[in-house]
Amino acid sequence: MYYDRDFGVVVLEKSWVPAPRYLMRRARLLSWMKAEKPGRILEIGPGSGALLKDFARAGWECVGLDTSSDALALADYIRDRDQRIELCSDQRRLAGQTFDYVIACEVLEHIEDDSSAFEEWASFLKPRGGLILSVPAHQKRWDATDEWAGHFRRYENEDLVRIAGENGMLVEKLECYGFPLALITTALRARRISNDSRQGPLHESMDSKTAHSGISRSFESRYFGLQQSLPGRISIKVFIFLQRLFLKTQLGNGYIMLARKP
Repeated sequence: MYYDRDFGVVVLEKSWVPAPRYLMRRARLLSWMKAEKPGRILEIGPGSGALLKDFARAGWECVGLDTSSDALALADYIRDRDQRIELCSDQRRLAGQTFDYVIACEVLEHIEDDSSAFEEWASFLKPRGGLILSVPAHQKRWDATDEWAGHFRRYENEDLVRIAGENGMLVEKLECYGFPLALITTALRARRISNDSRQGPLHESMDSKTAHSGISRSFESRYFGLQQSLPGRISIKVFIFLQRLFLKTQLGNGYIMLARKP
């Protein structure tokens, strides 16, 4: 495991690498939080815990809540005894605690009753605290990656505004990220999943697919050598810059929203 100046955490020995779409999302989140005074963050479903490591390095006190034992094991490995990061699997341990920010990246689409989940996450916020979500965008883009990951839905702009409003939250920022790189890499991943599915059905429960989708990087690991080469690094930087030009359009395949508690 090492911390890359461009990509953050890289764990080749565990076959976890930062995928391009993750990097596009990470760039926006770190940009949003750069000017914030470090406080307390709760991440719901942190997966590998790589984002927690980013925030801990920036001085935040972090808690990761996940029900997947595999995800927690990887996050604990990445935490590497960092005292600024706490991991837990039982939400009851957080009773009475409040946070400056709650983050849930690529989680809400896995939950059938998404409004109740949103309300529950918001209850952890301090007054004026912020709830940051990322979700897959546009139902018309539904593909094999959604089936494989166990998604209930993809979202439209108005869906996120509605769910925030129903829970008394004010949308402060809403961006459609990922154009154009994430569209390309998602299409390649969908093709690979479709080809694999022809070999036989994937007999997995919804919970196991959800957990697996958060930490599986076997496909991306095959190409990480190219990604970390000089041309690869330059390309990622160019695409991260390019997506900034399209954040207010609907061309991307993911949304990031910051909703503020009154």
